[in-house]
Amino acid sequence: MLFVKIKSMRKREKIILAGLASYGLVKLLKRGLSRRKRSLLNQGRADQAIASTRYPIVLVHGIFFRDSQLFDYWGRIPAELRSNGAQVFHGKQDSTVPIAIAGEQLKARILSILELTGADKVNIIAHSKGGLDSRYAISKLGLAEYVASLTTVNTPHRGSVLANEILSKTPSQLVERLSRHYESLLTRLGDQKIDLIASLEDLTPEQATAFNLEVLDHPAVYYQSLGSKLAGPLASTSIFGLGYQIIKPLAGDNDGLVPLDSMPWGNYLGTVTPIGRRGISHADMVDQAKKDYEDFEVLEYYVQLVADLKAKGF
Repeated sequence: MLFVKIKSMRKREKIILAGLASYGLVKLLKRGLSRRKRSLLNQGRADQAIASTRYPIVLVHGIFFRDSQLFDYWGRIPAELRSNGAQVFHGKQDSTVPIAIAGEQLKARILSILELTGADKVNIIAHSKGGLDSRYAISKLGLAEYVASLTTVNTPHRGSVLANEILSKTPSQLVERLSRHYESLLTRLGDQKIDLIASLEDLTPEQATAFNLEVLDHPAVYYQSLGSKLAGPLASTSIFGLGYQIIKPLAGDNDGLVPLDSMPWGNYLGTVTPIGRRGISHADMVDQAKKDYEDFEVLEYYVQLVADLKAKGF
């Protein structure tokens, strides 16, 4: 039971915390927690440090955005994990480069984290293309001996037809013009190497097939994955609603960027499918909007995800 007696709490707060603790993971994930209730929950289990894994956590971002340059890629997740005992670092690779280049950058970053912490290995949690960057670094760049586990979140392991549609249906002059503007912006924000078109080409199903034949899992690393899906084309008012409509007739259920059947790799933990009309988008899975949904409590999801890594000895 997660409830721990805390003298400074009022009686009502203790009852709330005890109730939260008695719900268990499944019900917590199906009901949003207010900031107050979340604070009480974390206070009650503070001495357990349930996210204090043996190896540090490295959060690896996906395509288009950096970890925290004017945009907090992982939302409130890093702070929540730290509140529960985790050591958390970021991958810090450039936002939009081919997998091979991002893999090199990620390897250098992880080696620096090991030197800083004195740890022997890390646990990687990677979103979107970051999962492919991580797989490449592990299998092709000798990083396997320094990685205990890789958890991929909504990663296009088998590519995304959306990348094909963008590259094939958008006029080449427009693609090149957008690419130049995008690269100029990201360079000003700190990226050293930007190649939008090559990055998108890496995400096509054809390239993913070749990638999977060449980039094989390493037996010393534990691989697991998870995904989500939107409930329909009107489930998200953002670009993900449009992406859903493009992908659905071509590849079925998706999160607005990645088809659902492209997400599993290794031990598949399942698909986040809230009860309701909205669903959970590609960005929702990493808390980019910094909000909870009625039937998906994203912060507790990650706390329990990392707690499970701890339980596995990682």
